[in-house]
Amino acid sequence: MRIVDLTHSLENNMLIYAEPNRPNIKKVSTVEENGYQETFLSMFSHNGTHIDSTKHMNAKGKTLDLLEVDNFVGKAVLIELENKQTIELEYLKEYKDKIDSCDFIIFKSGWDKYWGELKCLVQL
Repeated sequence: MRIVDLTHSLENNMLIYAEPNRPNIKKVSTVEENGYQETFLSMFSHNGTHIDSTKHMNAKGKTLDLLEVDNFVGKAVLIELENKQTIELEYLKEYKDKIDSCDFIIFKSGWDKYWGELKCLVQL
């Protein structure tokens, strides 16, 4: 089985959904100067690559710590969406057999090409 890590690194100037949700990441100590490395992190839970639990949208849902790690590993199908404005059911029907035989769907939208260029998607 091929394993693909889809995460991006956390950075102060990373793409965020909305201001003022920008992360604050700063080095507090280094091995060279202090004998150990320590980093201060302050950020919202929806910054960066993340997984939403059912609790995110359902008051009776589970938090991530209550879900088994096996829930996040499995066979996936990759569906290319570049140059598409919307995901139409008719387009997804072309992948029905692959979708029926997998655990996850990964939609490749093309937004990854903006990583490091865009700073905020929504201004509140």
